[in-house]
Amino acid sequence: AIPSLALSRLASSAAAGPSGASMAGTCPPCPGFLRGLCIRCGKLKPDATLSNAEFAREQQATKGGREQRSISLRYLHSDLEVNKEYVRELKAREAERLIAQKKLSLVFDLDHTLLNSSHLKDITKGDLELLEKVVASETALGKDNAAAVKAAAGEGAGRSLFLLQHIQMWTKLRPYYRTLLVEASKLFDMHVYTMGERGYAMEMVKLLDPDGSFFGDHVVSKNDSTSRSVKDLDVLIGSEKSVLILDDSPHVWHKHRANVLEIERYHFFPSSLKHFRMKGRCLLEREGDEDPALGPLASVLEVLKEVHREYFATENPQEHDVREILKRRKAAVLSGCKICFSRCFPKGTEPGDHPLWKLAEELGAVCSVDLDGTVTHVVTTSEGTEKALKAAEMGIHVVKPGWIHASLYHFKKAPTVD
Repeated sequence: AIPSLALSRLASSAAAGPSGASMAGTCPPCPGFLRGLCIRCGKLKPDATLSNAEFAREQQATKGGREQRSISLRYLHSDLEVNKEYVRELKAREAERLIAQKKLSLVFDLDHTLLNSSHLKDITKGDLELLEKVVASETALGKDNAAAVKAAAGEGAGRSLFLLQHIQMWTKLRPYYRTLLVEASKLFDMHVYTMGERGYAMEMVKLLDPDGSFFGDHVVSKNDSTSRSVKDLDVLIGSEKSVLILDDSPHVWHKHRANVLEIERYHFFPSSLKHFRMKGRCLLEREGDEDPALGPLASVLEVLKEVHREYFATENPQEHDVREILKRRKAAVLSGCKICFSRCFPKGTEPGDHPLWKLAEELGAVCSVDLDGTVTHVVTTSEGTEKALKAAEMGIHVVKPGWIHASLYHFKKAPTVD
């Protein structure tokens, strides 16, 4: 099916042209092609008339360094490609449209951000018994575990755990996800962007957004991206100055890390910890879950509201940049803290080059490897180091590296347990 709203906007923009006046008959250049036909003039794409030999030469020239002239927007339609210059024009127009509605753009990752999934083959007998308990509690079926598993494969309001037999998956939706989507939708035009396959992505979106009121057809999967290993805003119609990204893996956004709000990973299933080679017990094994009101999604919602509020605080919001707002807010998280690191970095390496040191500085802390009276926190992997013991005598907070990450995830200085 063709996503009518997105494509109708695309077509109307093509007809209107950059100034809003009619552009009928002004091709070439054609703004884009759907199934080989120009979305403005209706003529056949030039490449479609090339002979096999000519087409091969054209492709080879592109590989040899000539910039690709169009971007495929497969998530809108499998046969849609748009001229790069026109994409830039579309992004500017979309930003204007959203600003007029006092909205920004928000891109959600799926796995470990809004939910956690596990293949049936990775679920042990012990895991299954725990899952049955969760489903039974959600469906008010008491101790009838067989009925609970059957219920998990069906539909039901207020549920967060699902058995998807047709794709051989268990999926757990993250606590507070619904509140986050409801509240964020008032302030943002929302998208999903995942490195998962499209079939899987659509199944997950059905659980998160059954009636399509949050995401509509704004779902980008690995199949739709211009790269299968990194994520890029080039396929999304929106200005980089007004796009925020919620993702547990900021490193996949090579060109857009400044737009990313990093969120703590959601590990409900044992396979999730194994995937990241992490020790310990997952939420299922602990027979617990995140506190909806105090968890990462609740913290993220507050940050989103604050960024939105600051962006639209003046009469000319189009002059603002969410990346700069986010940078300032990050720098305030550990402002006033001086951190001394102890036994956190491999010997022979430059401390200032380590990601943990860089993260602390990004959050506004002053970093050092020397302990003196101006230090407020010693970050160490072992409380038995000389610096840690000396800091405790001096009344200085001694914390684990996770304290810095906790501060990042909640956008405020995490509590210390001395």
